[in-house]
Amino acid sequence: MIFEYVSRTEGASRLILIFAGWAMDSRPFSDLRFGEYDIAVVYDYRHFDFPADLSNYSEIVVIAWSFGVVGAEYFLASNPGLPITATIAINGTPEAVDDRKGIPSGIFEATLDALTPASLTKFYRRTAGKNFRQFLTRLPQRDFNGLADELKAVRTACGRKGVRWDKAIVGANDLIIPAENQRHSWEGHTAEIIGDNIDHLPDFPRLFSRHLTDKRLVATRFSRAVGSYDDSADVQRQIARKIADALPSSVPTDIDIIEIGCGSGYSTRLLLKRYPDAHLKLADIHSWPDICGHAVEQTDGEIWMRSVPSESADMIYSVSAVQWFNSLPAFLRQCSRVLRPGGSLVLTTFGTETMKQLRTIGAATRHYPSAEFISGLLKGEGWSDISVTTEEIVRRFDTPKDLLAHLRQTGVNAISSASPTADALAIMRSYPFDPDGRISLTYQPVYITATWPK
Repeated sequence: MIFEYVSRTEGASRLILIFAGWAMDSRPFSDLRFGEYDIAVVYDYRHFDFPADLSNYSEIVVIAWSFGVVGAEYFLASNPGLPITATIAINGTPEAVDDRKGIPSGIFEATLDALTPASLTKFYRRTAGKNFRQFLTRLPQRDFNGLADELKAVRTACGRKGVRWDKAIVGANDLIIPAENQRHSWEGHTAEIIGDNIDHLPDFPRLFSRHLTDKRLVATRFSRAVGSYDDSADVQRQIARKIADALPSSVPTDIDIIEIGCGSGYSTRLLLKRYPDAHLKLADIHSWPDICGHAVEQTDGEIWMRSVPSESADMIYSVSAVQWFNSLPAFLRQCSRVLRPGGSLVLTTFGTETMKQLRTIGAATRHYPSAEFISGLLKGEGWSDISVTTEEIVRRFDTPKDLLAHLRQTGVNAISSASPTADALAIMRSYPFDPDGRISLTYQPVYITATWPK
């Protein structure tokens, strides 16, 4: 493997690690940027030894594209101690070459047997699809003589046992690895299978904005919304009240509770009504003052959970926060480690129907997992007493301008950081009106309770 940075900032603590496909180098990714993250590209799978030391990062997101899924599995299996959150596969499978679960063997062998500069160009054209002209401006500059050896190495490689994937994104327009084969491969895995109308080479900035969180931007937006949040976040208050009603009552009132994303303290105060003597650890990405005499640690809760001692809490509680995490599955695994046997998980996130109106105008909204996927994930990880329910809350506004003000005042802005101005203009110009002349915004909260077995 070869490892190269395409974006690096002094002191950055987060990394997006992209495992590229066959015949690639870092050039097609050279203009990628995403918030506070460094971005590095791995390519050339003639051997699978990883050449870089990543121990200085507090969070690593792994994105594997095409045959890069095989390379990423070697990396993930060999580095279990790294702080990896999201693992996302795009248009690739662990089997790589397989008539039912990868690129068909006949096509693969024909590519290998007839490999010439002309056939390589044809491959690049099929890979890039409608973006081929743009791809030509950043064409890989690999040594042609090594490409056949790379294919041979991938052909004999296979997936690593025990590697967990969060998401498998399947491109409907993929001309390299059939979408049906990809789905066959991922069925039965832990990954959430997500269909998307993309070519084999995806739009990486769009993918980042839908599936990853620029956490510095989230903190900035909530900081700006501090003065208006309590007055404007009526949906979040409604969600907090409902999940508070689901708090278990048959436990002592002085239990040890961790709350992730306590915000201004509305949900915390509801918690203390039920457990007035509880020992609280509060964490939030924004710096808030003490809440009811309890200090709030300003931190990224997704990463902070990794430092919490095992079996040190009786309850983990979070309201309308974990949707900002890069990996809900990885967070839930940390919860099972931190909870004592018999401990309770009580949290809310958002479901697939959330802000669906924004998708109708082409805004790059965040991807939210389905309640069914979350329920299956908890069952697969061994939780008991699982309850995963949803509801729809529709917030109505007089004008698109009022909707934009609502998003700003609550900090809960689903508009992509990649194109916020364009998406805001689309809201002003194209947002669908209801028959009565007003407009609606849908929230679909997901309420989750579960017990870690004794």
